[in-house]
Amino acid sequence: MLKLIPLVNGNYKLIQWEPLGGVHGADIECIHVTPNVWNIDKSSVGTVQIEYEPQVGCLRFSIDFPRISIRHNVGVAAYSEVIYGHKPWGPTTCMDPQFKFPIKVNESKGLYSYVNYNVKSRSPDDSIFNIAYDLWLTTSPNLTNGPQPGDVEVMIWLYYHGQRPAGRLIGELRMPITLGDSEAARDFEVWVADTGIGIGEWAVVTFRIKDPIKGGLIGVNLINYIESAFKTLEELNPVKWRYGDLLNKYLNGIEFGSEFGNVSSGMIKLNWELCGLSLVKDSS
Repeated sequence: MLKLIPLVNGNYKLIQWEPLGGVHGADIECIHVTPNVWNIDKSSVGTVQIEYEPQVGCLRFSIDFPRISIRHNVGVAAYSEVIYGHKPWGPTTCMDPQFKFPIKVNESKGLYSYVNYNVKSRSPDDSIFNIAYDLWLTTSPNLTNGPQPGDVEVMIWLYYHGQRPAGRLIGELRMPITLGDSEAARDFEVWVADTGIGIGEWAVVTFRIKDPIKGGLIGVNLINYIESAFKTLEELNPVKWRYGDLLNKYLNGIEFGSEFGNVSSGMIKLNWELCGLSLVKDSS
C-alpha cells in the first residue's frame, strides 16, 4: 500500500490562487496540489485556497467566488485537485518504485484507490461541482502538450451537485465499490463525449454515481472502470474503438479533486476536505 494522504511529515502548506495573481500549484511530498483553474476568466473575483492541516491530517479545499466567469462554454471553471504520477500537460511527481506511472492498462491486474473525503458546505443552490477521479489514458507516455486524438479521459464521480457530465447518457452499469470496510456495488450512469467536444480531440467517458456519497472512506478498482469505459467505446463504435487496442494505452497517473463552476447566478462557495488517499495493487 502507498499512503499519500495524510502526509508523512505533516508540514503545513498553503496554496492560494486568485485572478491576476497567485501560484498555480505546488509539490508536497509525492503529490502535486493545484487549484487548476484552467477555464476561469480573468474577470472573475474570488479565490481558491488549499491548505494542509497536520492536526487532523486533511487537505482542505476552500473555493469562494462572488463572481465567476468561464472562458470556454463547457460549464466547468476549474478542477482543483491532487495529482500522483504524470499529467499529460505536466507535471510529474516523485513516485514510489512500486507505484510508477505511466503504466499500460493491460499490464495491471488491478489498481485500487482509496479516498476519504467530506463535503463540508456549498452555496448557492445553483452552484455546480463534483468530487471525482480524472484518469488519462494515452497512446504515448509522458506527454507534455496534452492528450492527442484517439486518447481517452475517464472520470469517476463519487459526489456531485447540479453538474452534468460531458456528452450524452449512454446507459447504466452496476460497479463494485468499497464503502468503509465493506464490499458493495453501486449503480453508475455512463456518459460519453466522443472526439470534437470543443476543447479537445479525445473521448471522455464519465461514470456518475446515481446516489452521490457526501463523504467517507471509498475504494474503487480503477482498472475495472477503465476497462468498462473501453468496452463502452467499442460497443458504440467498433470501427473506431477496439478494446484490444485500447488496453495498450498508458494510464498516466491518479488525479482526484473537484470540478466546479456556476453558469446561473455566477457565484460559488465550496468547502471540502480530503483526509485520505492511498493506492493498493492487486497481488493475486
